[in-house]
Amino acid sequence: MLVTGVQEHRSSRQVKALVVVQAIASLVSYVFVFAGTASDGMETRYQVLLGTLWAIVALFTYLGRRFLPFWFIDVSLLASVLLLSLSVTFTPSGVVQILDGVGLIGFGIFAAYQLSGGRLAVFLTVGTIAYLYAIRQHYVLKEPFVAGIVMIVFVASTVHVWYLVQRLRDAAVIDPLTGAFNRKGLFERAAAVRAVADRNSQPTAVVVIDLDRFKQFNDQFGHAAGDRLLAQLVAAWRNDLRPSDIVARIGGDEFVLVLPNCDDEQAAATLIRLRAVSDGDWTAGAVQWSGNGNILDAVDQADRVMYEAKQRRT
Repeated sequence: MLVTGVQEHRSSRQVKALVVVQAIASLVSYVFVFAGTASDGMETRYQVLLGTLWAIVALFTYLGRRFLPFWFIDVSLLASVLLLSLSVTFTPSGVVQILDGVGLIGFGIFAAYQLSGGRLAVFLTVGTIAYLYAIRQHYVLKEPFVAGIVMIVFVASTVHVWYLVQRLRDAAVIDPLTGAFNRKGLFERAAAVRAVADRNSQPTAVVVIDLDRFKQFNDQFGHAAGDRLLAQLVAAWRNDLRPSDIVARIGGDEFVLVLPNCDDEQAAATLIRLRAVSDGDWTAGAVQWSGNGNILDAVDQADRVMYEAKQRRT
């Protein structure tokens, strides 16, 4: 889901936790330096190298959260799995190789919270190839299938958590009855759509739609029939609208459309098309979203236009 991706990443507690984990990994590497090679079998020079690299990655993540675009989190996570794989190639201990695999699983679960589907696929591909290549370069595990089990858990747990996260995020912004955005989804999505429209100097229309005599319809046919009518209306509208257009349900029978790259004439033509595919009667009010107002201001203006039109019809 989009939205405020950069700000989400920069203020995310998970990203702060990632910095802590990377810093701890650096600290642990230096602890093993002072403990001597007998502690985990890795040569001191490799421990120093890993500790330094983990510290650099932790610093990059810390600075990226404040100053870099959203892609910093991808780089940070990829660097983390590559460092874990590098540790696999350096250690003569099968136990440490498995622990590195467990760490890989942990980074995968974190990535499931932070990355979109395509970016997560890249992360999983790089992580799997890097770990298996490292194991192949320096295989000291007693059971060959252990590395495969680690990879299966890594991919399966990451994908499963990502799926659950998407379901939760959808539940937070989607109206369960109609599949349209709810108020929260409208505010988040509209901000992203408006930002793109402003960069391209395009007009944005905001439309408020209110169903006519919906209470009487519910009284006559029942609330179940009313629910079906709402769901059918939204489905019909979404089939006719563009992928970039927003449909949101903000009340029982009140909806908002946000139409990017759409002037007054195009908005009027869109409403004519939507009426043609609608089962119920409704009244609409459309305005242009002015540059100095937010979505609430635009909805309020369109709402007044809609009620004026409704009063003229009565």
